[in-house]
Amino acid sequence: MGTIIKATGISTDNAIKSSNENAIAAGHQCIEAAGIDVNDIDLLINVGIYRDENMLEPAMAAFAQKGLGIKPDYIKSQPFNAAFSLDMMNSACGIINAIQTADAMFKSRQIKYALIVSGDAHPSNKDLESFPYATVGAAMLLEYTEDQKGFQNFSFKHSPTTEHSVRGYLDFNNLAEPAKERLTVDMPAQYKEKLLEFTIESAEEYLTANNLDRQTVKLITPQAEEGFGHKIAQSVNVKDDVILDLYKEYGDAHSSALTMAYHLGAEKGLYNSNDNVLFVAAGAGLTSACATYTV
Repeated sequence: MGTIIKATGISTDNAIKSSNENAIAAGHQCIEAAGIDVNDIDLLINVGIYRDENMLEPAMAAFAQKGLGIKPDYIKSQPFNAAFSLDMMNSACGIINAIQTADAMFKSRQIKYALIVSGDAHPSNKDLESFPYATVGAAMLLEYTEDQKGFQNFSFKHSPTTEHSVRGYLDFNNLAEPAKERLTVDMPAQYKEKLLEFTIESAEEYLTANNLDRQTVKLITPQAEEGFGHKIAQSVNVKDDVILDLYKEYGDAHSSALTMAYHLGAEKGLYNSNDNVLFVAAGAGLTSACATYTV
């Protein structure tokens, strides 16, 4: 029994500068691909970090729920039927947290489908060199199966210090622009190097602890820079022939990176029935998250 991916969707339209609009566009694509009734979605989780106008309340998930038309008026629904939406922010690792949360709710038999959406954008909705992440969106629709497929063995790891972590914040000493359009992202010179080391360490520990076959397991990794995934695969002795290097075309997709990689890999037919796919997320903190997915 496990939580499986029913469909995915992505939004890479350069004309869209909004994190929320990208998440909604990816969500529409995902729901259409799944061919389901939107009102069968009972849980929506947004895992994007950098959002439009630095908005904190309400949750961005609520805007996505409205934009996707998921049970917009539960009071009028007959029988009474509501969808629960929330934001879950954990750097680029939120996707794994969200899958684990959905998995727990599936096991309680409380939901039929769960939709996870993501998107990052500069709060001004402008293309700025100071913003290091790609303005894209992604969506993953999950359902529960009674067979032995799906996600399992969730694992999370945190570095003992934040010395090499990237930090995003609102600088109140800079009053030249409205607060809703400002963002400072400090990325230490060694951040990507240290993140790579930390991700390799996390993946190695996970592979060993779960006794995964390194000759057959397929890897999905962060896209912090060009060649990032290949370096991880080579360091942990996993074949890298199915790893897609998305950085050159899209940049660092951050909270959307793993969903995008799976979506594009599935389009290319890289994942076959009963394959074990290792999802490895890593980002600010330093923080990492891993989970095995049996297709």
